[in-house]
Amino acid sequence: KPRPPPRHFVDVSVDLGNSFSEVCSLADVALYGGLCALAAFDRAELSAKIVSNTAFRSMIELYPEVRELVNDFYSSRYASCLDYLGKLKPHLLVDIHLWPHVSQLYANIRSKALVQYFSPYVSVDMRRMATAFNVEVVELEKELAALIMAGAIPARIDSQSKILYARHADQRHATFENALAMGETYMRNTKALLLRINLLRADFAVKGTGDTFGPSKSSRQDRQDGRNIGYAGGGL
Repeated sequence: KPRPPPRHFVDVSVDLGNSFSEVCSLADVALYGGLCALAAFDRAELSAKIVSNTAFRSMIELYPEVRELVNDFYSSRYASCLDYLGKLKPHLLVDIHLWPHVSQLYANIRSKALVQYFSPYVSVDMRRMATAFNVEVVELEKELAALIMAGAIPARIDSQSKILYARHADQRHATFENALAMGETYMRNTKALLLRINLLRADFAVKGTGDTFGPSKSSRQDRQDGRNIGYAGGGL
């Protein structure tokens, strides 16, 4: 299975030097790797692959804006992070390799920032959240609604009070329902097993006409009863 692009970029060492300068420089690798990591990695991966990765940390030192961008995102300074993204965008739109992907990268990074901001909370005041992202409440509400519809944020919006509430699953109820379903399955299987055992004890079986094992006990009994009736009739 091929690895996503961020994992390829973060494995590059500064020791590469100018070996592929005709394709891209080390600063380009730092830029591509940093942006793709923000768009694709979750917080744990970002910590392991970027923040705590001394090799790639040395790489992004070659591009100070990317270094600050990653630090701001990881430290939840989203307004500053998005500000750096805004400043970088004109340069990225003329990048020969990156320009077709800029809009999608920015959308993914912003969505991840919104999800990450809300994840620790049961409820969030959208006015404060809008301030953190340096955006109007109306625009933020539209973005959040889109993320909720996409299943990225399990939440509901109170438009009147401008509060975002987490929609946590009722784990106790789900556990009870699973236990009940398992109990019903067990009862069905047990009844079927008991029925089979009783049929085997009674030597009751449905057999085809070509059965080479002879009639069952019940069949033999029926035949014997028939003969007895015949004898009784002959005696009359």
